[in-house]
Amino acid sequence: MENVGDNSQLTAEFVKFLNAQLKECRESLHKANQETEALKAELNASQSADSARVATDEHETISALQREIVSLREELLAARREEVVWRTRCEQLQDEAVQSLGDMQKRLHTDKILKYLREGLPSVVSESGPSTNAQQFLQLKAFMEALSGTSVTKVDPAESRVVFDLPKLQILSKAAVKACDGGFDFFGGLLKWCSSPSKNALLFCPERQYIPRGTTDDKESWAEATEWAALIGERRELFDVDGGRLVYAGTFLFHTGPNCLSLTDLPQPPDEDVLLELARRTFTPESKTQRTKAKTYLPALCTLYREGSARVRVLGLQRVGFNERLFAILRKAYAKRGKVAAAAHPRSETARSVSPLPEDPEVEDEGAGSSAKRTREGEGEDGHTKARLDGPVKKPKRGEHAFSVVAGLL
Repeated sequence: MENVGDNSQLTAEFVKFLNAQLKECRESLHKANQETEALKAELNASQSADSARVATDEHETISALQREIVSLREELLAARREEVVWRTRCEQLQDEAVQSLGDMQKRLHTDKILKYLREGLPSVVSESGPSTNAQQFLQLKAFMEALSGTSVTKVDPAESRVVFDLPKLQILSKAAVKACDGGFDFFGGLLKWCSSPSKNALLFCPERQYIPRGTTDDKESWAEATEWAALIGERRELFDVDGGRLVYAGTFLFHTGPNCLSLTDLPQPPDEDVLLELARRTFTPESKTQRTKAKTYLPALCTLYREGSARVRVLGLQRVGFNERLFAILRKAYAKRGKVAAAAHPRSETARSVSPLPEDPEVEDEGAGSSAKRTREGEGEDGHTKARLDGPVKKPKRGEHAFSVVAGLL
């Protein structure tokens, strides 16, 4: 090396060689740097592609999961709706099954009672056949329609004949009872008016009454209903329902008519109102315990009348007068009740109501005490003793008060 420094030519050649080597090294380094940058770029591109691919896959996976969740939610909602539908159907079927079972048990119980009533009902052999019975009924109907009846001419047409706002007879004052010509009656659905212009009516009466178990000798029994035949030839003040309210109809005379009549013999069978009222008048309970059996016995009794096993009597009612004195007393009491109601309810002065009275005084709790008794037997609007009604009422004797019982059993 020391000789190289002394030889300038050799030194130049050596420098030239070193420069060439340096240049080659630089080019190699530059090429290596370029390859490194390319590798870095490729690596970055690969990483970016991997990241994008991973992100895309994650997004697609998330989207797929979200779609699956939405689908599962919809299926769950549909399942819940279907569950509600089936639950509702199940409850309806259960209710229908319970109701059907209850109706079946009720029918079986009614059929059992009906069979028992048929067996205990005395057989009635009519002296005349069905055609004769129907003919007698038509003759009575024609007779009552042709028979003259007193028209209500003295009452102002603009004046209403309503005496009670309820469709049943309430308590009458002692003055009203005293003013009656022979007593008073309210027959409800048993009364059927003759065709206009007749003022008369026909009355369907049960031939027999049924006394449920728990009375005399603890046996159920049929007995002859004699109170209806006792009305023949009597005069009564009659009340009837018009437009859901009770009206005074006038004074009526009772005429005899055919008995042992089957409703199946009639040209036109009576409606259900007549059947139900006949059943109510036939069922004769003598205690509160027996009265609770009415809902069970009434359908069976209606069936007996509908099929003709239970017989009826038909009476004719002729209007023979209009008791002006009684009507004036009733209208005065009605107007007084209206004023009391209007004072109690000033915002509805047009609403008319009757003083609160029990539908059946014997159904009241015994714990009601003397106040309930005073309601039944106490004084009326005008300070008079009151009386209640049920069906045929005996003519009050002199010195007696005409007390009666409630018209309906239910």
